[in-house]
This record gives sequence, C-alpha cells and structure tokens, in this order.
Amino acid sequence: MQKKLIALAVAGLVSGGAYAQSNVTVYGVVDVFAGQTKADDNQVKNGIDSGGIGGSRIGFKGEEALGNGLKAIFTLEYGLTVDANQGVGTGTLAARQQYLGLSSNTLGTVIAGRLQTPGFDASNAYGAGISGGAAFSPLYALQQYAGANINSSARANNAIAYVSPTFAGFSGKVAYVFGEETTSNDRSKGYELGADYKNGPLAVSYVYSGGKDNAPLAVEQTKDAGHFLGASYDFGIAKLKGSYQREKTTQAGVNDLKFDLWQIGADVPVTAAGAVRVGYAQYKNKAAGADDDKVKAWTLGYTHSLSKRTTAYAAYTRLNNDNAADAGINGVNPTVAGGNGSILGAGINHAF
Repeated sequence: MQKKLIALAVAGLVSGGAYAQSNVTVYGVVDVFAGQTKADDNQVKNGIDSGGIGGSRIGFKGEEALGNGLKAIFTLEYGLTVDANQGVGTGTLAARQQYLGLSSNTLGTVIAGRLQTPGFDASNAYGAGISGGAAFSPLYALQQYAGANINSSARANNAIAYVSPTFAGFSGKVAYVFGEETTSNDRSKGYELGADYKNGPLAVSYVYSGGKDNAPLAVEQTKDAGHFLGASYDFGIAKLKGSYQREKTTQAGVNDLKFDLWQIGADVPVTAAGAVRVGYAQYKNKAAGADDDKVKAWTLGYTHSLSKRTTAYAAYTRLNNDNAADAGINGVNPTVAGGNGSILGAGINHAF
C-alpha cells in the first residue's frame, strides 16, 4: 500500500507564502535476490542483485485540486540498485520519470518532462512471463542487446504527452520529443501515437513511433518508424500475453535496417497465492546483405504472494545466441559471438 502524506502544507515550508494544500504520495519497489548468472564460456557471477522481477525504485507523486474538475499533478521517480551504493543506469540516482502536468476527468491529461512513452508502457504491460525491466525477464535481456534498434524511445527527455479519457474501454496517447540540440539547425524529433482497449479479461494496445536524427541541412536525415501490437486475455485458469514489435531505419544511400522483436507468455495460478510464469521472446536483426542476428530467450518462474505488497519468487532464464549474436544477460556477456547465457535465483519483491 502506498504511504500517503495527506494535506502537506506547502505554506509551512515556504516563508511568507500562502498556497493551497497538496496530497503527496511516497511509493516504491524494493527487489533483492540471490543468484548466479553465467555464460557458457565459464564466465560466472554469484551474489546479491537488485530487480529480479521488478526494478527497484522510489517515487513521489502528488496532486492539487484547481477547481472545475481540473488538477495539477506531478511525479518524480528514480531507479535504485539496492545491493550497491548507486542508482540504475548512470551510477547516481537515475530518473525513470519526472513530470508536471494538468489533468481533467473530462478532457484528459497533459504532462511534460522526462516521460515513459506509450511504447514503453505497452511493452511492459504484455511482458512474457516476467515483465520487462527485470533481471529474469526474457524481453529485457533482448532489449538490452538490441538497444536503440528496437526500443529507442523507452523513456524520453524533453517530452510532452497527452492521454485521453477512457470511452467505452478505448483510450489514446500522443507523445512528442524535442531534440534540444545546441546546433542552430536542430532538426531532430520523435513522436509516438498509442491506442488502448480494455474490456473485462481482454486488453489490446497498438503504438506507432517515428523520428528523425539531427543531420546537417545538406544531409538527408535518418528516419525511424516502429510498430507495436500487444494483447492479453485472462481465461481464469491462465492469463496469456503476447506482443510483436518492428522497427525500420531508413537513410539515403544506405540499405534499410529492420528489427523484429516478439514475445509470448502465460501466468498460471496454481494456488490462491502462487503462480507459475513462463515466457519466450525472440529478437532478429534483418540487416540487408548480412546474416541474421537472432537471439532467443525463455524463462520459467514461480511467484508466491506473502501479502498484498510482498512477493517471494524463484526463476530461471536462458538466453541463446545465433552465430552472429553476442547478447548477454544480467551484465554477463559471452566473449565470442554465438555464446549463450543463463540466470538462476530467488528473491523477494516488496512494494510500498
């Protein structure tokens, strides 16, 4: 349960100011596991790690009623590496999302700052077995290898987004990313358009993404175009999830690059508190004139709810590279292309 600091009096923190009261929520996830990660060429990492089934984080969000159904909202969320004195990604407290915006029940929501894009949210919603962004997620291992080829807009700086209200299960999202380069001829940009449908046990999402780089005026810009389609259905005895993603990069005088990533998985309840989670994902680089660069990953895990907020888990994830690929898992990479890897471990995830 999220811990709420109700009616935080901002006026009490600012000398001489008289401001309306805000509601601020402190929330987060702490995820720690013990495990072994290894590559087939005898590279092995044993120890305590962070983020087995969900990235550790701490966040602050709040809102202030402005009248007539309108409210100001904000979120400040940061990734944490629980087993070390650092954040995630940069070695410091790394921002996952930071934004300020306005929200209306009838008109929708507008936010600006560092945002999680529609593609990021959709990809995680249909994660195979274990959601993306976690050490045991097959999707996350492939996204780390693919890099900007397949998930260039997972989180975006200098972004603005609009989220519509929900009508009969349908909702829409639009995000635009400004380049903010220091050159006088800044032409870089990015955007995403998303649509979601939810009705009972069924959920479907589609996202289109596009962008151009900041090439000089005399050079034709590199263009990216991506499509994501995901769906899930809860049958009661099992919840099936899957998605397909393709991104294409085009530049004058250069062969087009195409990248595919698909996943499928299931969550199968076996007791009132426990569930088996299985998933498979595959990434393929279809560079013209080159051998396919393919990576496959699968996972088998078990989660057991100790309470509404605390979950114990154990999982095994295996990654297999084709001859031209050298993807690693959880920071352990093969020394030669075609090598494989795996991770085995058990841990606890606590949400607050």
